[in-house]
This record gives sequence, structure tokens and C-alpha cells, in this order.
Amino acid sequence: MFQEVDLLILSDCVLDVYYSIESLPVKADEAVASEEPYFYPGGGCNVAIVASKLGLRVAVVDRLGKDCFSQILVKELEKEGVKTDMLRFDERHYTSISNNVFDRKGRHAFIGYAGAGAYLSYDDVERAVESSKAVFFDGYNLDPRFPAYKTIKNAVEKAKRESKQVFFDPGPRKVEDIKSFIKASSTVFFNKKEMLMHIGDSYRNSIEKLKKDIERSYVIKLGEKGSLCIYDGKTVRIKAIKPEKIIHTIGAGDAFDATFIAFTLKGYSKSISCMYASLMASLKLRTKHVGELPRLEEFLKIAEKIGINSVENNS
Repeated sequence: MFQEVDLLILSDCVLDVYYSIESLPVKADEAVASEEPYFYPGGGCNVAIVASKLGLRVAVVDRLGKDCFSQILVKELEKEGVKTDMLRFDERHYTSISNNVFDRKGRHAFIGYAGAGAYLSYDDVERAVESSKAVFFDGYNLDPRFPAYKTIKNAVEKAKRESKQVFFDPGPRKVEDIKSFIKASSTVFFNKKEMLMHIGDSYRNSIEKLKKDIERSYVIKLGEKGSLCIYDGKTVRIKAIKPEKIIHTIGAGDAFDATFIAFTLKGYSKSISCMYASLMASLKLRTKHVGELPRLEEFLKIAEKIGINSVENNS
């Protein structure tokens, strides 16, 4: 029997490989030298690690390959306190990898593939969903050509039926039948570009449409312009927190999502949760990966120094 967790990360367990180069883009037939690459969990695992740092009991459920990549991935997750006993290992496919290239200006490019996680089955996840209080999923494995699409759809619909909080970040890829995934969610995260693509209207009209949906919350991440938190028919604008420096932006959106989720599940209001999320995203910009982000006690001290209200709870 699985032990109950506060948050289940459903699929998209990826190992990120980071390459730092002088400048993007890299042209065809061009050979570019990178600094020594480094490996760290990415994708949904970013959300898992940050939520764990902020005090939640977190588990990941996915399929990994039986390869060296999965060994690195599991080791780092366990080091951060994330439960990995719900992971399943597949001899037929490799662990999902994302090769992340970033330059001195913080620009980045990705080359990755759908690995074993694309073949996630409902048998892999059913008991994991039952043992969780809340679920997070994103859009990267929502490709109807692979079994994970139907698996994730059934899993989040089950979570909704059982009155669990469901958090969804569709990401930059088109998601077939996205309305059904949104309908199963309690909170949906977009950035501006993603909102326009998924909602299919102008910026202003999209915001008005989201305000009319009082059954769920929406958080629109606007980068240096902050974020919008939409709930109960109203919109709250949250200012961005300028980082001291920017190494790259990879993982900043995941850090935002995880922090919003963690403080929401702790009982904080959505607006305060958004403020904390903006701070964590800003801190991520100056780090190589989310493993370098602060844990809860240190994070709250940083928040207090810049005047974010850390008293409001159970709002």
C-alpha cells in the first residue's frame, strides 16, 4: 500500500542535460564547444523537487527506462526527499531526456524525445492517484499517439471525481481536447503565449473568458511583467520580482507552479501564493537548476526581507 502524499506528480519525469555555450543559435555544420555538461531532473520533477523543498510530501509516478539515466534521476529525486516507489521501469524504452542548450544571454533551446513515460499505463497510476491529496500534470506527454495520453486523462478525471485538487500546466505544445483536461482541473497555469494558443482569442478576450469560469483558478505567468491570478470572477495582478542576475530561464515556470501549489495546499490565499511563486521563479533565474533553490525556512526569510506577507494563512 502506498503511503498518502500531499502532491502526486503525474508523468513527465525527465532527466535534463545542460550545455552552456557562448551564443545561440548553432548553425548547420557548425561545431560548438560547451562547458562540461551537468545532469539534473527536469520536467515534472522540477515541480516535485521545489514542492518537496517547501515542505510537501511529494511522489512522482511515471515510467523510466532501465538505464543509467534513470539511475541518476532517481538518485537526485530521493536526495531531495521525493518519493520514487511509484516509478515503474521499462526495458523496452529509454528514460526521457531533454538536452538543454543555453548561452551567455540566457537564451535556450531544447532537443528531447518521448521515452518510456509515453507508455505509462493506467495500472501504473491508479493506486498512486488514490494515495494522493492533490495531483499535478503538464502537457508534454499529452500526445494521443501514445498510451500516456489516455492514462493521464483517466487519472485526472478520477482525481476530480474524488474531490482532489488538480493542477495543470499545458505548456507550449498543442493539446488535443484540452477542454476536457481543463475541466478536470482546479487550477490551470499558462504563460501569455500559451494562453493565446490554447484559448484561441485575443489577450483581453481570453482573460474575460477565464474570469467567467468560476469553477477553477487560472494563473497567467507574464515574465518580467509579473503574473495574473484569476479566481472567483476577479483578476489580481502580481508584480514580478527582479532577479539579481539571470543564468537561464529553464525551470523558472516549474518553480513558479510548485510554489503556488505548495502554499495553496498549505492554506494560503491564491494572491499570496502567487507572490511567493513570483519570488521562487525569480530565485530560479539565478541558479543552474532547482536543486540550488532554498528550502522553506530560508525561503520565508528571503520573502520577509522583501516584504511579502508571510502571516496570512488559512484564507
